Amino acid sequence: MAKKRIQREIRLIIILAVLSVIFFGLTFGIKAVESHREDAEQQYIDQAVMADLPDHVEVTEGSEHFVLVSEKGEWYLEGNKDVPIDGLQVTDTRSVSKYFAPGRVITGQKDNLKTFGLADPQAKVTLSNAGSSITYLIGNFNPVTNEYYAALEGGDTVYMISKKDGVSLKKPLTDYVAQPEITKASFNDINVIMAKSPDTAYIIAADGGRYLVQTANGTYEIDQAKVMEIFNSFTFSTDYRCVNYDCTEEDLKGYGLDDPAVHVRFMMASDGSEIGLKVAEGADGVHYITDDAGKIVYSISDDDYKEMTEKINIRFN
Repeated sequence: MAKKRIQREIRLIIILAVLSVIFFGLTFGIKAVESHREDAEQQYIDQAVMADLPDHVEVTEGSEHFVLVSEKGEWYLEGNKDVPIDGLQVTDTRSVSKYFAPGRVITGQKDNLKTFGLADPQAKVTLSNAGSSITYLIGNFNPVTNEYYAALEGGDTVYMISKKDGVSLKKPLTDYVAQPEITKASFNDINVIMAKSPDTAYIIAADGGRYLVQTANGTYEIDQAKVMEIFNSFTFSTDYRCVNYDCTEEDLKGYGLDDPAVHVRFMMASDGSEIGLKVAEGADGVHYITDDAGKIVYSISDDDYKEMTEKINIRFN
């Protein structure tokens, strides 16, 4: 009996040893396969990464095509330097190329690019500098994974990139246009405010720490807090969205800005410069704002429009 028990134990030990070898062999085999796959995916990812941030951004989205170029640290629109470009928005796009990190890599898709919307992409974005150039294609959006399909021009690998990165790459030019100059101004630098609307017209001037307002009915002293409210209604908005960066007179009529509801001018004490702004309701019911040049128009929220017009139409007596 003892001999049989020993034999059974020996067989059990042998079986456990064999199973252990198989288990660890499979484990190491799976890890090796996964490691190989990860290495292969990383090679494809590396192809889509730029070593240095680009200094040239070229975007084709639908019928729109534009090029942004850096010159001495400042960004401008090629062919029209009068359009102010927000460097932070450009950096947002450039960073995608340097820190490219897709959620998934799908290789060998040369014959399936149409499935991902990459045969006729939403946008084509070329980022380049003196050392290299990469052209990204942005395809369909996958609402299930919250990702865009992307590829390199001429490649057969599909990358699934975050919604944020996809939006950063395929932004229209209006998203790159800088906010109005008034948003950069400081209240302490304002020494004169001139305002006009169908309901009022006045001039507010700083006078040795006081503020005097001149109207058709006389001159009055006004509390600084009320002056700040007027200024803040134009500077605290977070919803200035460029809708047109090269307006014509006909465009301005459509936005209602040929006959604005509010026309205000802020004069700076430091350099004597002036920021003029016109606010109106367009034919479409949307509210718009532009400066005196009238070339760049931004939409503003209904609440911002209400705030601006209420503060401008303040009563002094």
